[in-house]
Amino acid sequence: MDPETGRTVHYEHKPGDPTSLTSNRVRSAFEAKDGTFWVAMTSGVDLFDRRTAKVLKPIPLPPELPGIDPNPELQISFCEDRAGVLWMTLSFGYGLARVSREAGTLTFYSLDGTGKDNTLQAGARSIIELEDGTLWIGTTASGMLKLNRERTRFVRYRNNPADPNSISGDQVHGLFLDREGNMWAGTNGAGINRFSPHPLPFKVYQHKIGDPNSLDMNYTTSIFEDSRGLGARPTRRDLAVFFFCGYNPNVCIR
Repeated sequence: MDPETGRTVHYEHKPGDPTSLTSNRVRSAFEAKDGTFWVAMTSGVDLFDRRTAKVLKPIPLPPELPGIDPNPELQISFCEDRAGVLWMTLSFGYGLARVSREAGTLTFYSLDGTGKDNTLQAGARSIIELEDGTLWIGTTASGMLKLNRERTRFVRYRNNPADPNSISGDQVHGLFLDREGNMWAGTNGAGINRFSPHPLPFKVYQHKIGDPNSLDMNYTTSIFEDSRGLGARPTRRDLAVFFFCGYNPNVCIR
């Protein structure tokens, strides 16, 4: 739609025309930083030239991927990272794919690390990148994943009924990063989660009843750091921190 004139132009698949959209079951569209325009359908991904209204490069989804055309439930999302790599999440199958713009191919990632999760129960529904370069992926039924900036290792976050601080549900349908750096995760039937993807600035050490390794008491008067004398710049393993706890002559060591 042209916002100035209100005129709309309809793009659709035309039988016999290889330059038209591959399918009319469009799931999402995305404009990359280089100006290229990508259209995701239940059958594949098209590199679409908006000026000529022609498909320049169709990339079909592999036939062994479950849930592809004509399944109307397949959902696809795009994300371009800071290195310019284009990623896709698919709600069925392996769930994560990297788009090779030059070769016109898709490289799929196994989200459980086994290479056997190409099923209707697997998949991912959302993806975002943080300022530190990590990719966060909300999966269909396996919690939330963090892919490190080198793209070599996943860390998984799942619901633990015994831990109230764990994510509330394993079906993560939506991810959002607000201006304060907080992550929001929308789940299927388990509400919304808000958390900081970075370590909190404070860690509290307190007396815990029955724990001999906790502080002796919570009234602390001073803190001292002692070097073991193994160098001018001792490492963390060469340091001991002493907490002097109130009126008790005992010294609590951390």
